[in-house]
Amino acid sequence: MSQELGASSSDPKSPLQYTVGLYYSDQDDHLGQTVQTLGAAAIPFIGTDTVFSSNIRTATRQYAAYADASYSLLPTLNLLDLDVGLRGFRIEQRQSVAAGGLFNGGNSFTQGTETQDGVSPVSRSWWQVDHLLGHE
Repeated sequence: MSQELGASSSDPKSPLQYTVGLYYSDQDDHLGQTVQTLGAAAIPFIGTDTVFSSNIRTATRQYAAYADASYSLLPTLNLLDLDVGLRGFRIEQRQSVAAGGLFNGGNSFTQGTETQDGVSPVSRSWWQVDHLLGHE
């Protein structure tokens, strides 16, 4: 499941234009795998045709907030705009892995959690030269 909520400026003639928003994602994954080799059970010390099995569960949550603002410094000439943007995020992931069988070297279980977060700044400005070149 993912959800996004955003808002933006509504007056296209205003020198200030903006977009702001929030994002959320919640995803759970399950991957199971079984590898069988017919006749493996007849080999001493194996006792089963299942030579590998795994069960992997992953839960991922993502959160983000973003904003972008643009301001026209010379609105009557439409020549120079300044734009600043920012995006902050956090990703949390939990994973558990259970595996077994001859090809795994026996039974094993691991689990862990990882979190990443940060901010991605964006700052830029530009000249609009279409009017200077006669383009509309």
